[in-house]
Amino acid sequence: MANSDDTIPRIITRPLPNAVTYDLSSPDRVTITLPPSSTWSSGLHWHESHTEYLQVLRGSIKVRLGDREQIVSASPGNQPEITVPRYAWHESHTEYLQVLRGSIKVRLGDREQIVSASPGNQPEITVPRYAWHEWRRADPHGGEDVVVSERTEPADGEKALFFWNLNGVILDAPRMLDDGKSFISRCPAGARGPLLDLWITLNLFVIFYHLDNVPVFVDFPDLVRGRKESAFIPRRVLVLGDWVVSHVVLFVASWVGWLLNARPLRLKYTPAREYAAWMEKKHRHTKDA
Repeated sequence: MANSDDTIPRIITRPLPNAVTYDLSSPDRVTITLPPSSTWSSGLHWHESHTEYLQVLRGSIKVRLGDREQIVSASPGNQPEITVPRYAWHESHTEYLQVLRGSIKVRLGDREQIVSASPGNQPEITVPRYAWHEWRRADPHGGEDVVVSERTEPADGEKALFFWNLNGVILDAPRMLDDGKSFISRCPAGARGPLLDLWITLNLFVIFYHLDNVPVFVDFPDLVRGRKESAFIPRRVLVLGDWVVSHVVLFVASWVGWLLNARPLRLKYTPAREYAAWMEKKHRHTKDA
């Protein structure tokens, strides 16, 4: 049964310890708020078809992009934007993070930095495709909210689709324990928790596979850092190893998910208009292929 767009929340909040609020009012830009004491992290990942932009609107963030780690802050009149190239890693998008308020820690590759925002200074970070990146609050126990705006190029609405369905899976999954129609609810009590965790993980991997969000599962460069082997193995070979592992894991998960009816988008989590547009785009892509 189709949902009215009014039934799908445009603002989604999750509680501590990894507390976060996603504002999905605009399909091409997501505003993320991290309250004090939040341990939320974007996780180390890349995009392959998008370039991402992070703008710090308030506070400070710690950013890793590639091999660098830095602090980025916003201040009056200065809201810098950090570019996250493709393959840092998103594979089809460039991502932009803008810090609107507070400070975040951003990892781009092997480097980390702190990015801070203040009135009049809201830095934006550009994350090119295929650039490994991760960001979080610069000070987990700071006294103010951190506000960051994420957008991508191309601006195809996938950013909002990703967060609607990721949060839909995470927030809705516990209800399966009490749903008499759910397979998990009919399993022995001791098996329900592990099975629910597996189901959540499978659904998230299916979303990652289809919506250009590739996690770094191993991080081979970090694994060999400080060992004698690191002197003989070029970094690009180690990164290629992570690329292979991540793609194999997500590819297998996508087929297992297809067999078990785990879908990247579900209408109950997605506004009907955006859902229909994505399905039409997917149909055109399949037809052209």
